[in-house]
Amino acid sequence: MSNVDNVNPGSSIVDSIVDPATKSGRIVLESHSRIHQGKSFVAGSYTEAAADNAVIDTLIKVGDNPLHIIGLPDAGGDAVAQMFEDTVVDDEVVITDDAGTWTDGSVVATINGTQVTQAFDTDKDTSMTALAAGIQALEDVETAVYAAGAHTITINPVSGGDIEASVNVTGITGTMTISSISGGTHLKIFNRNRNSTTISDVIVKTAPVITTDGTAFPPRWFTGPNAQGDESRGLFEWNLKANSNYLFRVKNLNGDAQTLSSIIDFYIEG
Repeated sequence: MSNVDNVNPGSSIVDSIVDPATKSGRIVLESHSRIHQGKSFVAGSYTEAAADNAVIDTLIKVGDNPLHIIGLPDAGGDAVAQMFEDTVVDDEVVITDDAGTWTDGSVVATINGTQVTQAFDTDKDTSMTALAAGIQALEDVETAVYAAGAHTITINPVSGGDIEASVNVTGITGTMTISSISGGTHLKIFNRNRNSTTISDVIVKTAPVITTDGTAFPPRWFTGPNAQGDESRGLFEWNLKANSNYLFRVKNLNGDAQTLSSIIDFYIEG
């Protein structure tokens, strides 16, 4: 069965799946039909030993289409989960090296999937400054500045944009390594229809730099291990606004270290 048609375009309750060969069909939940359409996605993260009061913060940057989302928290013990709307984040990305040497060879930075290769030029500071200039020339980047004393390249995206960065220094002669890249980690988003090539314009990040949490939705306290069945699904099931930021936070309240996980299950409206 491959064809999916909405029974009632004004309804978010049911769809039909029709077998094109036999013309037979069945009624299914819309969330299930979105999987067949290639419009259903999932992303998530976990930590095995989250300290007491530690959190998993997951940022959801909604694209041009509204989003139907379910946040699925889980924990080894007591925890609380909560969603926030209109979250304000610092989208600045800071690449920091360990102050090691660079005397020959090339560094390759990858920014939003585009590679910027910089060969050694005169000295390390000159070379890193040139690398920053190459990054700033990219369409997604507003500014990229190298600070020699701090050993950092600070990247700011264009308005409303986002930066995913990685740096490969295996091609250099010298001892320099990349010690950190701030700004959060982009989570891989999986299309739940593994036969579909559709990708989502939604950005999901863990450990973002939060400036303001935003409007708090009702929290839910739970005791793990929690399979997150129908009991909790409703509270964390939302239709999110287009072109908006949301934060899904899972916090350890167990009094000691425990496993925490945060899964974002969503499909595109429209």
